[in-house]
Formats: sequence, structure tokens, C-alpha cells
Amino acid sequence: MSKIDRELERLVDAIVAGAPAERLKDRMAALEAEQAEIRARIDTQPTKAAPLLHPSLGELYRIRITSLREVLDSDPSDAAEAIDLLRALITGW
Repeated sequence: MSKIDRELERLVDAIVAGAPAERLKDRMAALEAEQAEIRARIDTQPTKAAPLLHPSLGELYRIRITSLREVLDSDPSDAAEAIDLLRALITGW
């Protein structure tokens, strides 16, 4: 869409600079039609609702990250618990 706007601006600038308007008129009409078609497609697209997040999701994430950090800081060799905590973060369990 911005590409079309830029090209239309260049064509207007060319007309202002003295280029024959008749030669540019067809190109401008084609660009404006393409722009209208894109806008129509955008307007008819169904709007997607934002996903609903649980109000305490941020707190749950903070708790899980804190637990993971504590495990990694206390005993780096305890990989099994760290893996379980990471898996819970990724899968949401």
C-alpha cells in the first residue's frame, strides 16, 4: 500500500514538474484502482479478536522463572528439575 502511495506521489510530482498529464493519467488511474481494491480487501477481512489471557498469567510466569532460576543457581547438575520447569514454561503445564 505504501509503495502505491509513493508511486502516486512521484506521478503527481512529475505532473507538477511539467510532464504531460495525459501520459501519466492512465498509470495514476491504474494505481488508484489497485489501491481501492486493496482497501476493499482489507475492509472485508474479518477482524481477529485478541487472545484472552488469564489475569494472573504474568504472576504465574514470574513464579516459574523464579523457580527455574533458583534451581539453576543452587545446583547446576540438577538438570532433571530444570528440564521439567522449562517444559512447563513452554507447554503451559
